[in-house]
Amino acid sequence: MRISELLEGFYKASAGWVAGRPLCLLLFALIPTQQGMGPGPGTPHSAGGAAIAFDQVSVSAVATSSLTASYSATVGSGLTNSAIYVGVATNTGNTTTPVVNYGAATMTLVSAVGSWHAAAGTNFIFKLLSPPSGTATVLITYTGGTPGVIYSQAVSYSGVAQTYTEDSTPAGTGGPSGSTAVSNTTTTVADNSWTLMFVANSSSRTYTAGTGTTQRYVSGPAYVSFFDTNAPVHPAGSATLSATLNFGAYWGAAMISFAHA
Repeated sequence: MRISELLEGFYKASAGWVAGRPLCLLLFALIPTQQGMGPGPGTPHSAGGAAIAFDQVSVSAVATSSLTASYSATVGSGLTNSAIYVGVATNTGNTTTPVVNYGAATMTLVSAVGSWHAAAGTNFIFKLLSPPSGTATVLITYTGGTPGVIYSQAVSYSGVAQTYTEDSTPAGTGGPSGSTAVSNTTTTVADNSWTLMFVANSSSRTYTAGTGTTQRYVSGPAYVSFFDTNAPVHPAGSATLSATLNFGAYWGAAMISFAHA
């Protein structure tokens, strides 16, 4: 409402009564209604605490013919309820689970998928809650098995529930040689959770994110990449992340969902 219109209303109300209404009621009616505040119909909102937000993603890393790999990852400063996730994949028949450290802290395994690369290979997601801000080294160590190529990437978020129990049952799947359509599904439990998928492919193919899917990738070997919803899943239920490879290849995808704090 323009100032001139408001003044005109006050002028008309100067006698104290307009159309049988007292001045106080008229003045209340003349006050503009504030709109656009709060969620509209069907808009998801947090039930408490800060909403989940993407922080940073590391350069993807690769080590060949090895049982160890290391690279740097960074967590932003001033984050509340932060978490960092590290994806690890290998293309050999090494079925052992690696130990993953972020700086001095040992990370917790939260999802795994095996036999995605020609009946071999494994794919894992590890998590660390409340990681220190700044840059630290991600160290991946296999204590046994066959040396092979190790692929990895790290991604961090804020507003994540600080519990080691994942929101949904971890899901894992894979595709045969020559396949280009990457997809995985999990069922979220808590409303407004996010889903996260770590994908590895056998031939350094590039990815195009599918509907409702955001790729987290900056540079480095294209064998691996993280994907997420970049938004809360509302209402809770079945949620799918997808991507397309530019050429066919073996691929494996581990997937989780995590609740907001």
